[in-house]
Amino acid sequence: MKKIFRTLLFLVITALFMRCNTNYTATNTAVNYNQLDSTMTQKSRSLAKLISPYNEGLEAKMNAVINTSEKDMLKARPEGILSNFVADLIFEEVNELADFTGDLCLLNHGGLRSSLPSGDITVGNIYQLMPFDNEAVILQLKGEKILEIAHYLAQSGGEPVSNIQLNLSSPELILVNNKRVNTESTYNVITSDYLANGGDKMYFFTNPVSIKKTGLKIRDLIIEYIQEEKEQGRTLNATLDGRISK
Repeated sequence: MKKIFRTLLFLVITALFMRCNTNYTATNTAVNYNQLDSTMTQKSRSLAKLISPYNEGLEAKMNAVINTSEKDMLKARPEGILSNFVADLIFEEVNELADFTGDLCLLNHGGLRSSLPSGDITVGNIYQLMPFDNEAVILQLKGEKILEIAHYLAQSGGEPVSNIQLNLSSPELILVNNKRVNTESTYNVITSDYLANGGDKMYFFTNPVSIKKTGLKIRDLIIEYIQEEKEQGRTLNATLDGRISK
């Protein structure tokens, strides 16, 4: 029974976050997870009432401040501060925690569901940013697939990436580890399980040389990284560095 209610609670939290920012404006407001208002359907109100005895402490957890950002982190293409921040931390965390070294990280622009505001960053902000339970995976791909990734980025206008340099007008000149891609070599690409299965038309991920499931949830990695930075006395100060240019 408790498992059922935990599942229901997660669904309600996710639904509430999905009703939040749709224009990616940076916001930093406390969230009341027990609020029942006129915008909720009768079914939603009934469900919220059903699980209300089980969400004691939820608001305190979601509104807990885990660090401070020195600037608004917004989505942008071809390169954005938020995209750089998330891709870099996932690249760093997975390389540290998984028994497998990644050469680059590729996520998707649409997978970042909100911005992060300047000032206090809460657990709730990260649930808004990443409301999905996606897992980090590592795919081993042939060099020719990396060139397909470069052409995909040129067509999409840019995605969150780490450890590559790319000019969208010359995708065949993509650099990984500061070197031109060798089509005879293999590369380990960190991504999400959703994208690894061809999500967002990333079909180049199909039929990899190998795939490693890390068991690491992307949202958890983001929260843990931000907390670790605070423990080290560092605030968040992501920047643009020209990794993707037009």
